[in-house]
This record gives sequence, structure tokens and C-alpha cells, in this order.
Amino acid sequence: MTDTTRADRRAALIAAGAIADDTPPVALLDGEPYRPNVPKRVRDAVYWATLAVAAASLLASGLAGIWTPGIAPQVVATTGVATGVMGLIGGGVGVIYRPGAQR
Repeated sequence: MTDTTRADRRAALIAAGAIADDTPPVALLDGEPYRPNVPKRVRDAVYWATLAVAAASLLASGLAGIWTPGIAPQVVATTGVATGVMGLIGGGVGVIYRPGAQR
């Protein structure tokens, strides 16, 4: 087994594109810096997609009762599931990015 340092592992992860190099470290309780595992572009894409799904779901569920009252319950249930799934994904990425970080 080889003896690798934290810097060596970090350099390998940056080279592989697994972590972003442009994000400042966040100090954890043990004083060690934390770098997010999710690249900034992926984080941003998830956040924007979550916002778009939430807006579309709100619009669809609000208009379903007005324009298509026959299928309104199904539309509301579908948008609720879509919003819940995107909220779970967005929240998961947020937890990975800044677990307990303070600025």
C-alpha cells in the first residue's frame, strides 16, 4: 500500500474533475478544511433545475383547477411528487456542499 497525503489525494481529485478547485475551504469542527465533492456547475444546475420544477409545478397545479377541473387532482398529485423529488435532490446537494458550515 502506498503512503499518500491529503494533498496528493486532493490533486488527483481535482485532475479527475471530481471536485472543483475554485471553491474556498470551509473549516469543520475538528479544524480541518472541507472542500465540497460536487463541482460548482453540477450544484448550480441542480439548484436551477429545482427552481424551474418548483415554478412549473406551482403554475400547473394552480391552473389545473381553472382550465382542467376533471384532471386537477391528478395534476396536483403529480406536481407534488415532482416538487418533492427535486427538493430532495436539491437538499442532498446542499448538504454535501456545506454540511454545518458557518461563514
